Amino acid sequence: MKTVEAEGHTIDEAIENALRELGVDRSRAEIEILANASKGILGLGGKKARVRATLRPSLDEVAARASEAAPEAAPELAPGDSGEEVGRRARQVLLELLDKMGFSSEVAVEAGENGLCLQIRAESSGLLIGRHGQTLDAIEYFVRRIVARDFGERVSLNVDCERYRERRRKSIEEMAVQAVEQARKKGKPVSLVPMNARERRIVHLALQGIPDVTTRSTGEGEFRRVIVVPVKERSKGS
Repeated sequence: MKTVEAEGHTIDEAIENALRELGVDRSRAEIEILANASKGILGLGGKKARVRATLRPSLDEVAARASEAAPEAAPELAPGDSGEEVGRRARQVLLELLDKMGFSSEVAVEAGENGLCLQIRAESSGLLIGRHGQTLDAIEYFVRRIVARDFGERVSLNVDCERYRERRRKSIEEMAVQAVEQARKKGKPVSLVPMNARERRIVHLALQGIPDVTTRSTGEGEFRRVIVVPVKERSKGS
């Protein structure tokens, strides 16, 4: 992973200089502030702000490394041992992938509500998670594909890092509740920020038991979002 350090008269300027050196925009880099700018005494002895920027792996790079981690042949299963073997194989694939990506990490296999969960512990967790979990989602997708190919069936498998999924779920649920309050107060639909399919589902499930609002999705691709609609507004056909 490429890392650069840069200075500037302000933190923002230092970040801009670091991103320029990496040749990427803000979403592709993890920023660490090393020092704030200081003016010194009577204009003397001042110091510039300094930051360290580390390039996040792109989704294409994650895909390529996941393919490299794929085995030549699927393992043979003993009767009644599929669940344990799937977890063991998924952990192996994930560790190989993380190693090829340059991450030193540990992976634990846990039983979750939605199947097996591979829980990652790593120092560079921010890089692994990516912006709004995009890198983590890509890693999960390719681990699922490889494991499903090995065993010839669809597998219920999730990949998490430092409990990010749980923190993100709680944040989205809080956002959804706030949207309900706004919709009630204004008496008209409230649109949430764009989300991926996993996050939109969290909103729908969190609000499905509330009688005076309903939810619907609108938009395309990465701009698709959930709209919270008051029941009275919906009954008017809006």
